[in-house]
Amino acid sequence: MEELRLPSKWVGIHGGDLPFECRLVMPNGKGWTVRILRIASGCHFCVGWLEFRRDNRIAHGDNLTFTLVDVGTFQVKRYSMGTGCPPRTDIEMVEDEEADEVYSLDIDTSDDYKSSETEIDTSDDADYIEDRDALNTDGYPTFMVKLTRSNLNRTLEIPFGF
Repeated sequence: MEELRLPSKWVGIHGGDLPFECRLVMPNGKGWTVRILRIASGCHFCVGWLEFRRDNRIAHGDNLTFTLVDVGTFQVKRYSMGTGCPPRTDIEMVEDEEADEVYSLDIDTSDDYKSSETEIDTSDDADYIEDRDALNTDGYPTFMVKLTRSNLNRTLEIPFGF
């Protein structure tokens, strides 16, 4: 799969500001630069996509979730066809040889959390926008692609309206 076409509905809603070069970042912190190709059939990840797929051993049947977390930056999560879970290599953090500090959670302060006294009414649908085929994870535009034999050798299409 030398290219990947992004879903056209997602592109129609969220893809208007995608730059020519985007960044795909795995949960372990490793990132790859890919170029966007915009043609009549939609938007495609092209140059750099093959390296991303090979370096991460993305295979037929894997499910990929792409979350646009910043302009041109996608957080990518992969779920194995067999287990439905991310492969261990995708979530193990990459060691930065230049980093001198090690960060760890401060679990002693977790009991210090105090909830807010105010409640927010979320039943108001006045600002609701129909977005049926585009996922929205934590406020970030997201789409999911299942790799099949037919799209392993083609492109990822970004929806035209994006």
